[in-house]
Amino acid sequence: MGPGLSSGKLSTTVPDFYGAASVCAHSDLIFTLPSSFARHARKLYPLVELPLPFEFIPLAYVLLWHSRNNEEPGHKWIRETICKSVAEAFDNDTSNNET
Repeated sequence: MGPGLSSGKLSTTVPDFYGAASVCAHSDLIFTLPSSFARHARKLYPLVELPLPFEFIPLAYVLLWHSRNNEEPGHKWIRETICKSVAEAFDNDTSNNET
């Protein structure tokens, strides 16, 4: 932890960012999340976004699968669909912030 920060107390666990945003919107709790999802969460709930008060190493998200599925048509299709959907979502999110 950084200077002046303690490990704190874990109050709640949820399976995803949607659940965390909902809990946060209906309580006095706070949580950390990627800024790309924070922009989306603020459209769903009256939340306030602040940058973290310390340096944080960015996370890279990857797809991971067994090599035997490399050429399997259905598996290949879902990987391509996920990549295309995420790329489009980030393109739309970026273009919305530039106006």
